[in-house]
Amino acid sequence: MLSSVYASLKGFLFFVFLLGFVVFLNTLQLVSLLFFPFSKKIFRKINRFLADTWWRSCVFCLCTINEVGLKLTGDPLPSQENALLLANHQAFADIYAIGLLASQKKRLGDLKWFAKKNIKYFPGLGWGMLFL
Repeated sequence: MLSSVYASLKGFLFFVFLLGFVVFLNTLQLVSLLFFPFSKKIFRKINRFLADTWWRSCVFCLCTINEVGLKLTGDPLPSQENALLLANHQAFADIYAIGLLASQKKRLGDLKWFAKKNIKYFPGLGWGMLFL
């Protein structure tokens, strides 16, 4: 009984940490708007770094905590080059698989997302996607 309470508390604290982390990154993204009128390159660099930080933490959780791996079939994708990936998004886990692939190809901070218009108003991922 005590171990299940501990596991629930641990999961809750981890969720609170991730929520606080994404709000912190969104705040830094808002601050990056100060650079936009003067240098779009610096604005982009800041937001690329913040996106890379967020997605890297997601990939870390996926690989180390959940012990998930990725098996690719088909033509190899080149590292550090642009690619267009169209996914038949069936579940939220697909996003993590795409992040894991992007991490392996060293393009994690460069991900671009097409999402419904209303998602951009949602704090966290929505705001993060909007800045990218």
